Amino acid sequence: MTLFPPGRIAKLAKTGVLVLIAFALVYIFSPNQFGTINPQHGRAALDDFTLQSLKGEKWSLRDQRGKVVLVNFWATWCPPCRMETPGLVDLQSKFAQRGFTVAGITMDEDPGVSVPDFVKKYGIQYPILIPGSHSSVADQVEALPTSILIDRSGRVARRFVGMVTEHSLSTDIEALLAEKE
Repeated sequence: MTLFPPGRIAKLAKTGVLVLIAFALVYIFSPNQFGTINPQHGRAALDDFTLQSLKGEKWSLRDQRGKVVLVNFWATWCPPCRMETPGLVDLQSKFAQRGFTVAGITMDEDPGVSVPDFVKKYGIQYPILIPGSHSSVADQVEALPTSILIDRSGRVARRFVGMVTEHSLSTDIEALLAEKE
């Protein structure tokens, strides 16, 4: 009699894999889902930057003063980025009239080739920005996706490293939209 017959080993292996996946998902998603925005007095300004959009237009952080802005660093090849994109599209639609915008900064190597189909597939209406080789804005990125939530005064209210849910962002956006400048 064997301690672990072949069928039992396969079942244990499947269970172990599922447990590991569950722990990985909690590890990936939970750091961004808890907590709150930084108090106003503790927020530092994000350095201004100007980038060209996928459509060839200039987009400047300085020009967004008075709005709550989510700067989202992402790439088409990044699975968590693809998972969070529909939520960002929904947030842009939901809060745009109240003074909120998303700015997606693509980290793809050849955005002119890979990004247009992605934008069309997900129905992205917010600007997609391309960091130039001389731009230091990409230095803000530790991992993909990374999102920086900026208050109406251009200060960092919260930073998210890894995927963030629409619900978590919605709560923070509501709070920032309610603040006085």
